[in-house]
Amino acid sequence: MNIALTISAKITIKSELFIKMRLKAFETYTLYLSLQQNNFNALSTEQQNKHNFNMKSLNLLSVLVLTLFINSCSDKNDIEDKIIQQTIDAIKITEEEVTLNIGDSHTLTIKHSPEDLPVPEYIWTSSNKDVATINAHGEIKALSIGVTIITAKAKDFGPLSTCQVNVIPIEVTSIKLSENAVKLIAGETHQLSAVIEPDNATYKDIIWTSSDDKIATVYNGNITAVKEGNATITAQLKESKAKASCELTITRKIIKASYNIEIPGSLESILETNKTTITDLTLTGNLDARDLMTLKEMSQLITLDINDTKIHEFKTNDLTFNSDELLERNFENSILEEVKLPKELTVIPAYTFSSCRNLKEVSLPSTVKIIKRLAFNGAINLNTIKLPEGLTRIDFFAFGSTFMKGKLTIPTTVTFTEQGVFQYTSFDEVELSPNLSTISVQFLNYSRKVKKIIIPEGPTKIEANAFGNCESLEYVEIPNSVSEIQSSAFKYCPIVEIHVKRVTPPIIKDSSTLNIKDKSICKIYVPKGSITAYRLSPFWSDFKNFIEE
Repeated sequence: MNIALTISAKITIKSELFIKMRLKAFETYTLYLSLQQNNFNALSTEQQNKHNFNMKSLNLLSVLVLTLFINSCSDKNDIEDKIIQQTIDAIKITEEEVTLNIGDSHTLTIKHSPEDLPVPEYIWTSSNKDVATINAHGEIKALSIGVTIITAKAKDFGPLSTCQVNVIPIEVTSIKLSENAVKLIAGETHQLSAVIEPDNATYKDIIWTSSDDKIATVYNGNITAVKEGNATITAQLKESKAKASCELTITRKIIKASYNIEIPGSLESILETNKTTITDLTLTGNLDARDLMTLKEMSQLITLDINDTKIHEFKTNDLTFNSDELLERNFENSILEEVKLPKELTVIPAYTFSSCRNLKEVSLPSTVKIIKRLAFNGAINLNTIKLPEGLTRIDFFAFGSTFMKGKLTIPTTVTFTEQGVFQYTSFDEVELSPNLSTISVQFLNYSRKVKKIIIPEGPTKIEANAFGNCESLEYVEIPNSVSEIQSSAFKYCPIVEIHVKRVTPPIIKDSSTLNIKDKSICKIYVPKGSITAYRLSPFWSDFKNFIEE
């Protein structure tokens, strides 16, 4: 049996001697004795028991022998020849670098070599205790953003090891607002709050912004509604890309008022300070030009009902304001949405509702005879309008650029229209007055949705650009009364069918008159016996598909 023995004993030196390193008097040192045995399992039970007994005896004996051995050594050379010291050569922290969030904890571990030696006691230190600390068990506590070096050193001898610790902020993962959409009345305030996740995020500073400070402002989530409109309120983390938003809709504060005006010219004194705050106003009684001027100055008016009022004549030294007429430019550029006009009104003056971009509905009394130039021009949200029976005249661009929809019916009483009266509208159906002497210049120019035009018997001329650029126009009927069609009257229209009632071809001014998108597919229906005349007539001859009816 091969047996190797290493003795473990604690020795107290009574006199100075050398064992590779100098040991002074009364110092202690631990030696190790290990027993190795081969083929132990191959022994019989009786032999193993006997061996175990011998090992116990041998262990006890070895301590005694080692003690005697050391005491018997006469000098350091004898000891160096007989005893070999075993110490830890190196230690190493298992992680060279660690990254932690503020508030995190983490425990470091150490490996030493030789690995079969007992674990020594270690001393841990941090180069920057403001960033992170470490306790005697190697546990790190991350305190603030930064970098520190952790050092581990064996307590009784030299080997050491280091680890770099990076402490980083806790990033925001999301931000949510207390509301995604808010409706306010102008002048109101409203507080939004933000929820940040995670709750222990390092940086929570929020930058609040409004997409339009003229509509609404915001400070620390507190919204102030300035005026009617829409805006987006955004909460953006200062140190992050995380953000959230809230859609804001602001309406006007509705202040309703009703007054009966007994004495013309007294409206301003009756209103007092309410002139700039009232939004819905109903008046009855008697008005004159002074009251109409007061109405013009009411900047917050949304709804106006003066249907049961009488407008009286008013004179100054130089001017006379007629009865039953509004002022020129009376409501121009106002924010009015709905208006009911006086029952006895006879004239809609020039620019009365020009550029009223919010205007949706106007009730014209049956007494109106004339609508003057640009009266409704640019009222882009005017849905439709009913022209009263008895109307006789519509002036220059009166309804231009209104984009009105639905059906346009021009009363039979209308005998005259000036240039561009319905240019840039969106009517899908048009019924014309038979008493119009001509279809005026740019009458329905750029009316993008109308598909069918039937001109009644009566007009003698279709003026230049009357229906030009009507990009949906496919069907046209031209009566026997029309003898002349001016330049670009149907220019760039996708017409596929024209019915001409006149036996003698109407005079076409030039090639632009019927410069429609595709003449090759357009069918021209003419009276029986007139095909030859049309085929030989200037500019009608450009068409190939003639059909008699």
